Amino acid sequence: MTGIKPDHGNDVARLCFASHDPEAYHNPQAVELEIETTPTLEKEKPTLSLQVTAPTALQGLSDSELIEKASNAANGSKFTSLWHGLWQGVYKSQNEADAGLLSLLHFWTSGDKARSFSLFAQSGLSRDKWSNRKDYREATWAKVVNGDKYDPDGTAGKKLYIAEPFELEPPTPYLPFPINALPEPCRSFVSQGAAAIGCDTSLIALPLLAAAAGAIGNARRIKLKRTWIEPAILWAVTVARSGGRKSPGFDLGISGLSEIEDKEWSNYLDSENRYKCDLERWKMEDGKTERPERPKLTRKIVREISVEQVAQILSENQNGVILARDELAAWAGGFDKYRGGKGEEVAHWLEMHRGGKLTVDRKTGENKHIHVARAAVSITGTIQPKTLERILGRNHFENGLAARLLLAFPPSTQSKWNEIEVREESISLVCCVFEKLNSLEMSVDGLGNFEPVDIELSS
Repeated sequence: MTGIKPDHGNDVARLCFASHDPEAYHNPQAVELEIETTPTLEKEKPTLSLQVTAPTALQGLSDSELIEKASNAANGSKFTSLWHGLWQGVYKSQNEADAGLLSLLHFWTSGDKARSFSLFAQSGLSRDKWSNRKDYREATWAKVVNGDKYDPDGTAGKKLYIAEPFELEPPTPYLPFPINALPEPCRSFVSQGAAAIGCDTSLIALPLLAAAAGAIGNARRIKLKRTWIEPAILWAVTVARSGGRKSPGFDLGISGLSEIEDKEWSNYLDSENRYKCDLERWKMEDGKTERPERPKLTRKIVREISVEQVAQILSENQNGVILARDELAAWAGGFDKYRGGKGEEVAHWLEMHRGGKLTVDRKTGENKHIHVARAAVSITGTIQPKTLERILGRNHFENGLAARLLLAFPPSTQSKWNEIEVREESISLVCCVFEKLNSLEMSVDGLGNFEPVDIELSS
């Protein structure tokens, strides 16, 4: 398949090709893809067109398989962009974008309303308006249920918003990550992981550092001077092409904090079950005793990308959180998707980078006014270079967002099989480090308010 270049975000690396032997297609429920190459003006760079004639027998696919199928279709770039919440520059409003995505989901689920709604709720377009207003969901469904694809006049075939191009200084030569700067056991963990995965050390080290910052959160700050204090917040993003092994590196880098997340969810579900039993017992006793208190979920890792969702979580987790997503395109490309690009979302995120104040006023929901005194949010994830180029524009350099990103774009290397494994001892030691970082507590002032503990530089 040398020389084949796909025309959308999900590329050939995720496909499996077989010779066209009629006897080979033994699955009667399979969907056949017609592959054709079309010449372009660029020499020896044909494009790959994947055309699916109909979503026949897709009901048996899982959600992730269905999303991948839709992303690989002829109009897969449109689906992928809407799925990640990227609509500015194509649709006049998010309501139109909602209908556009729901129309595609209607097609790919063969008109399954419940599944279309469930999938939409997982997309980057999901918001409070969709979650809380049944009338809006039904009205949007009514627009697409009769086969109306709901593509506003003049938008079909147009590309998404592309950041305004401008000249930057030529990039400096790539320098390997300073692995020796990491303390043990993290140094050995990253080295062994890079050897096992066959990837650059930066693809593991950056997510690990961001995860460590997320584990510390508001518990500690570094005091450089009397009036210069920096929080433990890091926005670390690894950049690599598809197939560049950025996802395995990301998963390994945040594995210590992911294990803590799994334990927190397990404890919460156990407490929730006990709460339900206690509540039923309390009701049977006619409320003669004190009503049981509902358990609260301690969050460290979040995957929500809207400021409103993050603000709600921060209000219940004052130590701070980390936004960790394998693909960060939805976050970086979804700023102000509810506000017509006016800039409020970016301003809120910039405030979260410094652990500043965050105030959100909502029209719906139980808490209509949310105020977080120290909104500490670290960020880590992966992104493809072309996607980063498209969504990171002049305005992000001018408002300082780009300067806050710690980026690593290591050279591509050929993937080779090996028998190397990360030692169990290294994994266990790194998990212990994250347990200790996560157990750090904030101090309490004279009024009973929690505040960070400031650590001065050693001499």
